[in-house]
Amino acid sequence: MKLSYAIGLIYFAGFLDLLAVSMTIPMLSKHARALGASPSMAGLLSSVYGFIQLFSSPVVGRWSDVSGRKFVLVWCLILSAICYATLGMASSILLLMLARVPLGLFKHSQELSRAYLADLTPPNDHSHVFGQFNSISSLGFILGPIIGGHLADFDGGFFLLSLITALIFFINALLVLFLIPKDKSMTKHISSTRKSQLEEFHPLAFLRSFYEVDWKNVWDIFIVRFLFSFAVLVYRSDFATTLDYKYEASAKVTGYMISYSGVVGTVSGFFVGRLASRYDDDAKLLLHTGVVQMLVMSAVTFAPNVAALALLLTPLSISNAVARVCAVNLTLDRGSASQKGVLMGLGASVLSLSRMAAPAIGGLSQEFSVSGPSIVGTLVSIAGILVLVLAPRGGVPPFKRVTDTNEEKSL
Repeated sequence: MKLSYAIGLIYFAGFLDLLAVSMTIPMLSKHARALGASPSMAGLLSSVYGFIQLFSSPVVGRWSDVSGRKFVLVWCLILSAICYATLGMASSILLLMLARVPLGLFKHSQELSRAYLADLTPPNDHSHVFGQFNSISSLGFILGPIIGGHLADFDGGFFLLSLITALIFFINALLVLFLIPKDKSMTKHISSTRKSQLEEFHPLAFLRSFYEVDWKNVWDIFIVRFLFSFAVLVYRSDFATTLDYKYEASAKVTGYMISYSGVVGTVSGFFVGRLASRYDDDAKLLLHTGVVQMLVMSAVTFAPNVAALALLLTPLSISNAVARVCAVNLTLDRGSASQKGVLMGLGASVLSLSRMAAPAIGGLSQEFSVSGPSIVGTLVSIAGILVLVLAPRGGVPPFKRVTDTNEEKSL
């Protein structure tokens, strides 16, 4: 089977994954309120999921390092299908909350797919394939809410959506099981060490693998990933409120602005590989996207109207899409080849942490100023830039590493 065919199938699986999720999850809070949940309880449903993923992502990633991407991905998709079917049948807030717990444990298909792509492709192609995967998957996130919004209007709409989501996850599992091949190098590595690794795979072994990560090479990237993602999320978490309070925008305009931002980010993902190849240095590209993000965030604070804000959302969405790919690529390049899964899982945990913290900090900042989220985003972006510029890795400052690399290329 051709490699391009396998990669295309993983792209399609990523698209189906986010299509299914975005059909159901936007309707979850409305369904929870229909069951009698307060606004805070409805918000807690999302927080529980994020909190569990904070810890489960590295565990599932490590599991895939031990047992293979395909095996773990298929099981996670099947278990997610069961969880979504259960979610639709929940008749109380308690059951709805309990159904979210196993989803937080096993819904890691996006991170596993990226790790799968990293196994199948050489490091030089990672920026290209990660960018395309993010873009194609995001198409599902654009179409899903539209489909879900129409189906939710039927009687028992949430139950219907949950069953359709479960069916898509089950189809996705069959797609991965029967059509996507195993990575040969991964299969060889697993078959030679499976017995000893499986015997060692228990909670204490996982903690040991966490400490065995070469932190001196990756700690700064994890911090930067948190800071840059938090800066964007703290602004986006209260974006609708900002449009309402600051610009008195209608709900229709708010919807268009959010959709526009998503479309720009999706389209720009297709060109990340070309941009990365021009730079030939992911750390430098990440630094420059961070500078763009910081400048745009500061400009957003002073945007006089919605039209100016829409104009500024373009470079913000592009820089965010590029930064996501660069950060993942840097993490894999600096980390051990045998720990791709746990590194991807730790990256997902970092994003989960930022998703949990951003709404609270964004809301608190708006107590002081309507532009509070963009001000906080600017300051946090500056912190991320400083980490990239000043933090040593292995005792060597970043600017020194770039100089040494350039000198090596000139020899």
